[in-house]
Amino acid sequence: MTSRYTDRRGLRRYLAGATGARAGDEMSGPALLLLGFAVTGRPETGSGLRACLTIAGAAGGPLFGALLDRSRRPDRLLAGTLAAYALGMVAVQAAVGRLPMPALAAIALLAGLFSPAVAGRSRAWRPGRRSPGRWPGGR
Repeated sequence: MTSRYTDRRGLRRYLAGATGARAGDEMSGPALLLLGFAVTGRPETGSGLRACLTIAGAAGGPLFGALLDRSRRPDRLLAGTLAAYALGMVAVQAAVGRLPMPALAAIALLAGLFSPAVAGRSRAWRPGRRSPGRWPGGR
């Protein structure tokens, strides 16, 4: 099986994408924490947003992993999920200070469902690196 990472250009693109996704994941939680506190002046808002993002990410991880393993085009699923996470983060940022906390929590929970795409699978899943039958769901 040929890998798309045998040439240096493909490996560089993969590393750049994985680094960007990892940095975005690591920065988004603390950014929401600080944003909620800075805009509302209440620490409960920031910590509530961070908790919603984390809880939803933990709950959505197994579901996203199963979907990614069974997908015919996991690269497109991953790209769509990363875009949905980015849109969810923008929606939370736009709504802080304008919507009540329960509405913000709902938006953060929805955005957090997409965070496993950023947090784990974008680093661990590399197309062409696993052989068929080696892992469950392997092709």
